[in-house]
Amino acid sequence: MLVLALAAVVVPIVLTGGPRPLSDLRILVPNPPGGGYDVTARSAAKVLSDNGITGPVEVFNLSGAGGIAGLGRIEGEAGNGRLLMSMGLGWSGRPPRATPRSRSPTPRRSHG
Repeated sequence: MLVLALAAVVVPIVLTGGPRPLSDLRILVPNPPGGGYDVTARSAAKVLSDNGITGPVEVFNLSGAGGIAGLGRIEGEAGNGRLLMSMGLGWSGRPPRATPRSRSPTPRRSHG
């Protein structure tokens, strides 16, 4: 995720032909403060700011509904190139069914 965040910031800078720091960048974390995604977002913000890629970066948390509240916020701000969301790749969907065990008796070997 950090790579995507850096790419989202660095690519436009390269394409515009100048190393001007991006200003007013915000990173939304769809989880409570202190979790893994929050720490990752704050670390990325520090790296971006410390290396002059951006000015100060605001990291804010919007938890609720397992991340759906944050996703809704991103959807509501479609086209806002200064808002990123820190999230992970997880599993979604129904888990596969367990393979039923055979109910037949164990086959016997003939000793013939």
